[in-house]
Amino acid sequence: MSTDDTGALQPSHDMLPVAGTIEVDIPADVLWGFFTRARDWPRWNPCFLWVHNERLAPGQRLTWCFRPIHPFYPYVMPAVADIVEFEPGRKVTWEVTALPGFHARHSYLVEDAGNGRSRFGSREQAMGPSFRAMRDFWLAHFTFVKDRSLEGARLLEAVYKQHGRLAPELLPSSHPSLREAASPVAAALSFYRSHVRQSRRGASRSCPCRIAGGSSGRAPRATSAGCTSSSKAALGTPVLGPRRAR
Repeated sequence: MSTDDTGALQPSHDMLPVAGTIEVDIPADVLWGFFTRARDWPRWNPCFLWVHNERLAPGQRLTWCFRPIHPFYPYVMPAVADIVEFEPGRKVTWEVTALPGFHARHSYLVEDAGNGRSRFGSREQAMGPSFRAMRDFWLAHFTFVKDRSLEGARLLEAVYKQHGRLAPELLPSSHPSLREAASPVAAALSFYRSHVRQSRRGASRSCPCRIAGGSSGRAPRATSAGCTSSSKAALGTPVLGPRRAR
């Protein structure tokens, strides 16, 4: 992959580029054509949660949301970027400058590898005081984006080998790695419903307290205002108000 796409970041010593490539059994024109369908990125690239733009276009402003770098981390990351380079069939580059003191540039590249194969690459670099202040997080995030993007290209290869084409309706409803990540979450929710919530209900019958908190992310707390609990309360919903004396 060319290193001429670093632009203003080239003189920076804040970080080395986070880059990687993968070779897949998909013709370059087919891969590029499907890659430009930005709204479908979350279907095959698990770093993306949501993308506003339907397709890529020169000079376009992109709006999307990243998934967290770990499924248990309680955040998602919205992003806005401007496409500064667009070479049809080969490369798209966008820049993020919305954060004060933060300048990042990310490129996706597609190259013809011959014999009906292609190389797909991701390259990202950043600079600025805001980047340096959270350097470890940003490097982990850039690595996450690179790894998940290459993993997604491998998924597209499997779809192409099976069907001989790429189309949204041929993709799984969610990326396999996201379903695997959901398994421990489902187990935790099951444990909560079968143990923690039942414990709360039992406590409501034997102690003069109520359970509050949860939706704000704080730990539940007990308050001495008369016991109340509801079997219909949703996960994370605080149980509010004391039971009134009749």
